[in-house]
Amino acid sequence: MNPISKYIKANGITQHYLDWGNESSPPLLMVHATGLCADVWNSYASELSSNFHVICLNQRGHGETDQPEGDFDFELVGQDVAAFIQKLNLTNLHGIGHSSGGLVTLMASHLLPGTYKKIALTETTLRNRSSVLSPEQLAVRLGRTRNKRRNWASLKVLYEAYRNRTVFKNWSEESFTGYLNGGTMELEDGTIQLRCPPEVEAHYYETRYGMEVNKYFTHLTGEYLLLLGNYDGAQDPEDPAILEWKSMTDQATVIPMGFGSHFLPLEYPKETLSEIQKFFNN
Repeated sequence: MNPISKYIKANGITQHYLDWGNESSPPLLMVHATGLCADVWNSYASELSSNFHVICLNQRGHGETDQPEGDFDFELVGQDVAAFIQKLNLTNLHGIGHSSGGLVTLMASHLLPGTYKKIALTETTLRNRSSVLSPEQLAVRLGRTRNKRRNWASLKVLYEAYRNRTVFKNWSEESFTGYLNGGTMELEDGTIQLRCPPEVEAHYYETRYGMEVNKYFTHLTGEYLLLLGNYDGAQDPEDPAILEWKSMTDQATVIPMGFGSHFLPLEYPKETLSEIQKFFNN
């Protein structure tokens, strides 16, 4: 099954999403991480579309969703997701989010109590600070992101340049090709351009640093699952932020996977999907 590319106007912007059909089944909304795109979920969506009406959304500034103008941050994207849900009148909703995709899904759940039935978060940081980065380390990360090369001679050249980089080398082939196909566009001269501008990606990282995430821990109805990777700086089930979050939800389960980086769902899609399916089917 191949998805249908669709667009709607919600929260003042045109939002792009991939619709995998099966509209008679319960809806499942999947949201990608910063700098990525809806297509990284292809292997998940293909499998889950037999039991769900799968919808993979592109965040503001990503894929074919409108680029941000003026002030923007993850809180605005959370409002985008809530507006998207209301526009499509989605109820009895399931959700999957990776990293910031989980964060904005959590925000939408907070803004629309009772809308989500179950949400699976993968490597979503619940700390008020985005990571254990120092301000100096954050500055290095922002500089590296802003200096990212956006234009490439061809998709083949981009593939060869990216495939063995530390970030991507452990991704499954389907996750990686999904990122390239959905996260780039061909320009008139035949060259390739990343759809998410490096400055937009960096700005999201910058505004996430120091953000008060726990103000969205209220009004969280439904059931939640948080899957964690295994790397230096990874969250621990006993992290105070996770314990606070669990105490404020109806029901939440945290599972340390014992492997994987922050890109856990893209490195180990089969193992991650297996845990998510158990959670959804329980």
